Amino acid sequence: MDLNEKKETCHKEWILIGGSVRDPAHLEKFKSRDSASITFANHSDASKVSFKRIFSVGDSCEYMNSNITLQGSGYTFDQSNATVTVIQTSCQDCAVMKFDDQSKKPVRFYLFSRKREVEQKDLEEFKTQAECLGLSEPFMMDPTKELCPEEISVDKNAQTEEKTEGQQAA
Repeated sequence: MDLNEKKETCHKEWILIGGSVRDPAHLEKFKSRDSASITFANHSDASKVSFKRIFSVGDSCEYMNSNITLQGSGYTFDQSNATVTVIQTSCQDCAVMKFDDQSKKPVRFYLFSRKREVEQKDLEEFKTQAECLGLSEPFMMDPTKELCPEEISVDKNAQTEEKTEGQQAA
């Protein structure tokens, strides 16, 4: 799946369904989130895209923006060495993303959807893929938890952070 093929839908929100990680400490941080979503927005340069991550933790929302560069079926973060590949899935409304470190070793694996829930067969496919990558048992988000709003009305610069590789993904 080439990200450029879905450019017309890149501005829409993708909701985090579940994730699998290599580092147990990151799994604990991941489990502390009530909900998460991501959005992509085009730049004037067709290969550059803004990538916004929105997390709900307790009673607060965290907004993080990064610039990414599209590369075939994936992207790289401009400010780190993480490489992301979009993995093929049978779920039509889903995006499965594998995050690799500098040594090309998978460190995170996420299932996103346009909907709050996906079918059981899609969850099983994701779990099997995570197992094949040697990552943790996937942690699934609670679809009853509220999502944070995509836009905030206060000063965005005060709540925007650029994270390093260790804190890149949803």
